[in-house]
This record gives sequence, structure tokens and C-alpha cells, in this order.
Amino acid sequence: MGVLGLIGQAVTVTFLTIFLLNENDAFKRKPVRRMDTLGRKRVTVHILNAIAKQIEGFIWVQALTSSGDEGHQRSHRRPGDRERLSRGMTNGSRP
Repeated sequence: MGVLGLIGQAVTVTFLTIFLLNENDAFKRKPVRRMDTLGRKRVTVHILNAIAKQIEGFIWVQALTSSGDEGHQRSHRRPGDRERLSRGMTNGSRP
């Protein structure tokens, strides 16, 4: 990946981050507004925060594991792996 690709990805990530931070409160308010009691509203906020925390953790794990593994998986592939995978075959199955 060249410098232009890296800059393009950085701009995309920046815009997505700004959008998600901006829309986070609006997204949370919609389901909370539909709850009729204060207790249900609290539970809804708690569930939404727990989901957001799990997604954040998943994204961090994905970012950390993929940052040091650039191109590593390609070197372990054998000729014909892509075709076998696209047909749903595993190592032990034959055409």
C-alpha cells in the first residue's frame, strides 16, 4: 500500500469516527424514549453501553491483531487454496 492509500484510509477512519461519535447520542435516545418507566430506561441505557463496550473491544482486538500481521497470511497460502475455499472445500475434501 502506498502513501496515497494510507492517507485515504486515514481520512475515511477520521470521517467514520466523527460520524459515529456524533450519532451515538441520537441512536441511544431513540430506544430509551420508547421505554415507559424509568427502570426500563436505565436498563436500556445499561444494555446499550454494554453493547458499545463489547464492540469497542472487538475493534481494538481486530486493529491490534491485524496491524502486525500485514501480508503474513498470504505467505502461508498454497496454490489453489482460494479456489478450494470458494467452492466450500476444506483440506481433507476432494472435488
